[in-house]
Amino acid sequence: MTDQLLSTGMYPILLDLAGRDVLVVGGGTVAERRVVGLLEAGARVTLISLEATSTLTDLAREGRIAWVQRGFEPADIAGRTLAFTATGILEVDSAVAQEARALGIFVNSADDNERCDFHVPAVARRGDIVIAVGTGGVAPALAARLRDRFAAGLGPEWERFAAVLGEMRDIARTRIADRSERVRVLTAAAGDDALLAQLARGEDVTAAGALADASAAPGLAAQTAVQAAAPAPATALVSLVGAGPGAPDLLTLRAYARICAADVIVYDDLVDRTVLAQARPDAEFVYSGKRGWCSGPERPGPELLVQRALEAGGKRVVRLKGGDPNVFGRSTEEIAVLEAAGVPYEIVPGITAALAAAAAAHIPLTKRGVAGSLTLATGVAIGAGGTADGHVAADDPTPADIASLVRSGSTVAVYMGLRMLPEIADALLTAGVSADLPVAVVGSASLPGETVVRGTLADIASRVSDADVPSPAIAILGEVAK
Repeated sequence: MTDQLLSTGMYPILLDLAGRDVLVVGGGTVAERRVVGLLEAGARVTLISLEATSTLTDLAREGRIAWVQRGFEPADIAGRTLAFTATGILEVDSAVAQEARALGIFVNSADDNERCDFHVPAVARRGDIVIAVGTGGVAPALAARLRDRFAAGLGPEWERFAAVLGEMRDIARTRIADRSERVRVLTAAAGDDALLAQLARGEDVTAAGALADASAAPGLAAQTAVQAAAPAPATALVSLVGAGPGAPDLLTLRAYARICAADVIVYDDLVDRTVLAQARPDAEFVYSGKRGWCSGPERPGPELLVQRALEAGGKRVVRLKGGDPNVFGRSTEEIAVLEAAGVPYEIVPGITAALAAAAAAHIPLTKRGVAGSLTLATGVAIGAGGTADGHVAADDPTPADIASLVRSGSTVAVYMGLRMLPEIADALLTAGVSADLPVAVVGSASLPGETVVRGTLADIASRVSDADVPSPAIAILGEVAK
């Protein structure tokens, strides 16, 4: 017998308590949590306590639990599947544990590991999906934190995914006689991110149709031999994901889920490293450079997304972009290449920098009677009359355009303008914008180095220079920034 087999660690199980009798001794908040969780599992609960919380009192009045309003007696244990004690009185909790163990009934004594035969994990439910995290009773608060972190990655589509897979399993039992083939098909379906993406988009998916697709998919060896020019395997999926302004807790739940599940993550300089830390330990990272898909051997083109998605029978590739992928994220080039190659893709929105910057500076981007619209613009065309490659695009806003918007009351958020702030201010002043126009510049919004500088169009450039505002930064122009 190995040392591992001699471990004294807890054995995790999920109990079916539907219709089973469970005893809870105590009427405080801990007992209340136990009772609520047991009712969610379908247990028949008997509560022993002289007093009880208002919630427990309501549950008893509604007939959802049986409340015996007295102290614990040894006969209360007999016939129970489980027993919980949470009185906080050592003599009572000890008596409950002793009597339960004498009858071979598993008991949990709150905050008393020596008298616990099992521990209650931190639980999150998503339909039939149950996330349970335990620390052996050592650190319940840590278990709750980990529970919340794992649960954050499960959007509502996962609940529907589990339901579809359950229906597929029932159908497969009647249609696929060979057990090993049945396991292969159901395993392939459970790993099919394209199917998950369909559910996330709210598409009509039937279990029978999904089972037929999974059954028709080639085996692993055959999939590995598929060339890049062939149609994408069912498991290939490219997610264009908005990483938000930087702070990992500002990721959307769907973005977090895609990062956690990714086989390959393609990222740029605008993605904070704390966001990358959410990925799986075995995920592969590919650096794409700060300004997206630029020419040159050091920076890969969007064809890389197709190549990696089609590898090894289909991979989950995340193209991670700062902010929102559709706001100055150059996603159109990537979408065109993915569609031409027939690779399934999705766009996962993120919090764009202007919203995070406004929140950091406590600025309402719109305000009734003051600012009725919001314009997002880049600083390059405004300040230098051209884009990064030196050419003016036909639809780039000119200083005159921005001046007109500001005078009409629109709030203007300027991206990628920190280094050119003096030129931007001069161009707008020349175009007739008032020197007193309020301006706020926010650098590294949502991150530890977050900096907010306020001023007017006339002096904002010098104020930002003196404050050494970090990049990336957003300039917010308009009366709302006053």
